[in-house]
Amino acid sequence: MKDVDDGIPFLTKIARKPQGIGSEYKNIAECTYGIMLQLELQEGKRVMENQEFTDQYPKHTSWVLRLMKPYFNQGHILYADSAFASVSTAQALLERNTFFTGLVKQCHRGFPKQYLNKDAWEAS
Repeated sequence: MKDVDDGIPFLTKIARKPQGIGSEYKNIAECTYGIMLQLELQEGKRVMENQEFTDQYPKHTSWVLRLMKPYFNQGHILYADSAFASVSTAQALLERNTFFTGLVKQCHRGFPKQYLNKDAWEAS
């Protein structure tokens, strides 16, 4: 690993964070007991583009698949926030007998457009 002067591997500037300097991780946790199950260090665009599943899926779906891989085909349910919620993520997990619950606000490719229309909701 490449360390910087203050010892943080892969030190990055993350503009969207309140204190935007540090390392970025993606993680999953078991909610009942609060146990962290998996962590993935985000090592930069070039490295992350070559990780598993990135040749088949968008990066947000690829993150989820890599983190959930040890739990595939066991019927687990993943609850995720909107950063990870998409139709592609739900489909990719379902193909691996793993289920998904999350609020799809963006990345809605594949979602039936008629249900995004207000009139369609009122008619049903």
